[in-house]
Amino acid sequence: MIQIDAVRNVVDDFRAREQRANEVLVVAGYQDFLHSHFCRPSRISRLPKFRVRVQFKNAARIEGEFILGVPEMDMSFAIASLARFPAVLLSVTHDLPSATWLYKPDSETWSILEIVCHLRDEEVEDFRYRVRSTLEDPSKPWPPIDPPQAAIDRKYQEDDPQAAIESFMKERAESLRWLKTLENPEWTICHEHSKVGPVPASRLLGSWAAHDLLHLRQITKRLFECTQIAAEHSLDYAGEW
Repeated sequence: MIQIDAVRNVVDDFRAREQRANEVLVVAGYQDFLHSHFCRPSRISRLPKFRVRVQFKNAARIEGEFILGVPEMDMSFAIASLARFPAVLLSVTHDLPSATWLYKPDSETWSILEIVCHLRDEEVEDFRYRVRSTLEDPSKPWPPIDPPQAAIDRKYQEDDPQAAIESFMKERAESLRWLKTLENPEWTICHEHSKVGPVPASRLLGSWAAHDLLHLRQITKRLFECTQIAAEHSLDYAGEW
């Protein structure tokens, strides 16, 4: 079994070689290695194992069963992103007409109102709950959630835009307050998910911030579409979407 330090050396070598355009490389399992932020080496018995192959031009092939471990992670960037997002959301939805809040290009696509309601509910039922649960008791099962069905059952499209925004702001403020109370949290601790395997708290926190940005993109797309409708002519002078 290749040791943790040896794996890190391979990765460091891979990163260095990756910067050189004339290198030809083949990697099997490397994406899993990069994106699976698992537990500390001290929790080695709980780590998953991957078959990893790294091959470089004019270099010997390195192949072996790797136990994955990651160094301590600085999660301040994700938390800062969570703190910035409310102001951004307020700005892009400020003074929108009702028709823009409710606009849907088709029945399967969410309106801006539905997106904001989704953000509000995910704040409470998904990200804050699951990050907290993982840090406090990683073995505790997560209550199931079904966001698409929630949009229907809770009638997001009939909600009040201002109330939805205010509720999200309140819950995000509570999330940030809670995050600030954490003292040296063990972000590498993993919840064992029945379908995807070990899910570390760090991955949840990063996904929380990314979730904001994905839905900001979605909101921006709705605004772009509404601008197209209002303009009544091509907007290709602005560039491609």
